[in-house]
Amino acid sequence: MKRSMSVLGIFAVLTAFSAPATAADSEAQVVADSLFTEAKKLLAAGDLDSACPKFAESVRLDPGIGAMLHLADCHERQGKFASAFTEFRTATDLARKSADKRASISEERAAKLEGRLARVAVVVPAEAEVPGLIVKRNGVTVSKEAWNLAIPVDPGTVTVTTEAPGYEPWKQGIDITRGNETVTVKLGARVVATELAPASTAAPAESFSNNGDDRSWQKPVGFGALGVGVIGLGLGTFFGVSALGKAADSDPHCPNSPACDSTGVQLRDDAKTLGVGSTISFVAGAVFFAAGAYLVLSAPKARATTAFSPQSVTFTF
Repeated sequence: MKRSMSVLGIFAVLTAFSAPATAADSEAQVVADSLFTEAKKLLAAGDLDSACPKFAESVRLDPGIGAMLHLADCHERQGKFASAFTEFRTATDLARKSADKRASISEERAAKLEGRLARVAVVVPAEAEVPGLIVKRNGVTVSKEAWNLAIPVDPGTVTVTTEAPGYEPWKQGIDITRGNETVTVKLGARVVATELAPASTAAPAESFSNNGDDRSWQKPVGFGALGVGVIGLGLGTFFGVSALGKAADSDPHCPNSPACDSTGVQLRDDAKTLGVGSTISFVAGAVFFAAGAYLVLSAPKARATTAFSPQSVTFTF
């Protein structure tokens, strides 16, 4: 009798611990089925942007073969061949484990996609391997074992970043616009010129811009002054030509110069006014042009701030 009570007690304890897990699994299954049903309706309606995320969430909650195949098919229709390729291969593995006949279907779909994949290889030569180097692709760390490998990616912008203790970070975006291409990003090390100062001797924050020479305004202002100078010289030329024209027009009205009729007097007054305007415009234009040229030519040059830069980007079609 005591033994029976012990067995019942153990059973009750196990039931108490397993019941919540079973209820949670059941709830996840219900949500996954609802998402799957809604995603199929959206897919049939051609709304891929809404259908694919629902298929993905359904797979996360309940990674079944059918949901995985639908997710892969949805991503293939979106042109996300790398995602679809991976999902078809995952569906193949799941199907084989359960002897499901859909294994051959998913394997065939993956094989058809393989030739349409775009790939990115991040090559890290020995001279760029500084201590603590971390390479990331789209925010995900690329392990050292995966360096130099051409990894499938979906179309879009692929961002490669590097960082290492004591060195300034580097970032490069690469646009992938088509499939069946391999992009190789080879990292070069320019770490000597951009090595950060030790924390104990670091300069104040403001000294890190333009090598401590904060004249970033100088070049834009210089180009603006050059523009004003060109306009001034142009106006001076216009007024000067107009003044000469007015003077020439006054000659028939001033046969006994400087005696002129009323029209001649007006034309010569206009010529003098235009002449003064021409002189002022020329002087102002020349001053602005000279000042602009000085500001542009004497502006400080920006220093390089990248610790790692791509030495080559190779496209193979």
